[in-house]
Amino acid sequence: MSYTPNGLATVALLKTRLDEGHDHLGLFEPLVEDALANVEGSEFAIDEIRAVLQDRTGILLPAQTLKSLMGRFVRRKILKRVGDRFSLQSRPQADANLARLRADVRAQQQALGEAFLHHAADAGLPLENADVAIGILATVASENKVPLILNEPLPDSALERSSLPKKATRIAARFITQHCVDSSLRPAFQSLVEGMLIHDTAFLCDCTNASQRFQGLIVGLDTKILFAVIGLAGGPNGVAIREGLSLLRQLGARTIAFESTVDEMRRVLAFYEGRLATPSGIATLWPTDLRNHILSARYSPSDIRIISASLESRLQTSGISVVPLPEHKPRFTLDEKLLAELLSSDGRDTVDSPRVRHDVDAIAAVLTLRRGRTAASVERSPALFCSTTGKVVHNTQKWYRTQEQGGIPPAIHLSSLTSIAWLKKPAAAPGIKLHELVALCASAMRPTPAVWTKLTESLRRLRDEGAIKDDETVAIVVSELTEPLLAHLEEEEEEPGNASILGMIERVRGAYRREASDQAEELVRSAHADSALARQAAEDAKRTAQMEADMAREACASRDAALSVLAARIQRSSERLANGAFIFFVVVTVAAIPMSVPGVLSAIGPEWKWVARAVFFLAALLTAGSRILGGSLLAWRKWLALYLDRGARERLLEEPSIPAYWFEAKEQVPDDAKRGQVSQSQREPASTSRR
Repeated sequence: MSYTPNGLATVALLKTRLDEGHDHLGLFEPLVEDALANVEGSEFAIDEIRAVLQDRTGILLPAQTLKSLMGRFVRRKILKRVGDRFSLQSRPQADANLARLRADVRAQQQALGEAFLHHAADAGLPLENADVAIGILATVASENKVPLILNEPLPDSALERSSLPKKATRIAARFITQHCVDSSLRPAFQSLVEGMLIHDTAFLCDCTNASQRFQGLIVGLDTKILFAVIGLAGGPNGVAIREGLSLLRQLGARTIAFESTVDEMRRVLAFYEGRLATPSGIATLWPTDLRNHILSARYSPSDIRIISASLESRLQTSGISVVPLPEHKPRFTLDEKLLAELLSSDGRDTVDSPRVRHDVDAIAAVLTLRRGRTAASVERSPALFCSTTGKVVHNTQKWYRTQEQGGIPPAIHLSSLTSIAWLKKPAAAPGIKLHELVALCASAMRPTPAVWTKLTESLRRLRDEGAIKDDETVAIVVSELTEPLLAHLEEEEEEPGNASILGMIERVRGAYRREASDQAEELVRSAHADSALARQAAEDAKRTAQMEADMAREACASRDAALSVLAARIQRSSERLANGAFIFFVVVTVAAIPMSVPGVLSAIGPEWKWVARAVFFLAALLTAGSRILGGSLLAWRKWLALYLDRGARERLLEEPSIPAYWFEAKEQVPDDAKRGQVSQSQREPASTSRR
């Protein structure tokens, strides 16, 4: 297709038609109807209507697809077929909404072009106008869009695919990744990308297959895809791969991993395990999604061993079945030796290398699962080997054709397969094609192998000379600034020299040192802040403790006052009880004297006489004892009052027990009442200390 503003608006309009639920041929019906309304004359050949259609829409449909569309108008009695020509039975009315919708899409694309125009100018790439800018974006999107059926070589690098200068490609890729994903520009750019893919359906041999589900399709996945599935390839690439596999499963495909592929994953992880053990090994790692994720996550060799041991369970959790290779049957696998030679033709590996052997075994396994069956479409194919390495897919398809085999080849590019799946159910993965393009654009912003090799050689030379240390070498290699700076260096110089590389290294070192200095200052500020908080907390704790002590003293003072009042009441009550008991004893003793005399008060019974004599005898004993031991009855009354007082204090105020105090009180009680009285001032210190 031509990248005219009208053509780009038309392909974006196709996405709108697909969202409305039209079938893949029906997407183009309004365009053909508009051409029929504006064609000159009433009779025309297929090439004439193709020319009108291209002039009005900017796209050129294949003749076979256009014939199928014209057949729909024949069935609707608008056209009549006369040999190889068509005649109008009734001229259709052009859809007025078509021009309005195209104008709306054109306005959105104009805003997208203006945004890229300013971005390119800031990056040192002046462009003529917004139409040129949108044309560059469309070129990048188209060249990185894997065809639905891959029949031509497809470079793995986005830079190798691009027909634009390296600087223009990288500036466009940077704009796409930074401004076309999470901004107001996304709808316009996404419609453009998806519209180009929808336009490709017109070039299929049978457009009706585009809406069919997969019928028992088994998809064997390559190593890079499986690493992304288990989360070892972060960023847009990992997101796009997981979205694509989920879409395949929704449409009936079964995703599997051969045990030989899992073994190859372990070989790759073992390679990383060995390189991560030393700084010099880390410095030799080529920047890939897997390497960047491992370094950014700071995996250690032991972490890699754990991941390697749990590959099967991780894949099962992600919806991938791990299966053994089927029994090898040469009658199905064709010429494997020739396939190995083609896969090793790039010179990186030999025919017996593990990588080539794995690819040959995987293709042979797919052919064995097919058992000689062929299919004209992907939807009816029994099994496919899916890879993201364009050279593997192209060489396999080339080998399959040399074997004089028909139908769909055994290998397919993941992006091609997900494109076919997306056309069947766009709503199931609305952002997958944009994510795939963003992932390719991210790879385009990486430095080329030649420049990365110059960087590693310069670092090795500086380390050998003692100019930098091993930890600085690792810091430069893993720095997020290294790849963008190298890519920018390539944009400015076709072949950057050693001086430019060394200057870039110094920039990264300076940024690394500034970052370390900023982190140190942040730690110092954090320590000062923590110290101030600690001092404030100590002062708050001190004030709190002082307040609690004051409250405790106030509580003790209140308690002492209450206890003093209670002690005074206990003392008074004890004295009253002792006095009452003394008076009762005296009255009883006085009454018992006449009652105990014989013949006096004979009216009372003999029992009471003996009671009176016992009371009188007890009183006499007490009097005699007091005379012999010292003291008086008054002193015994004081002792009784003190005994009752201490007993009440023991129960109510939890003071010492009575017996110990009893003997202490007996030693302190004098004979006479004056000396036997215990003052309040003598008891107060003891009770206070006990409290």
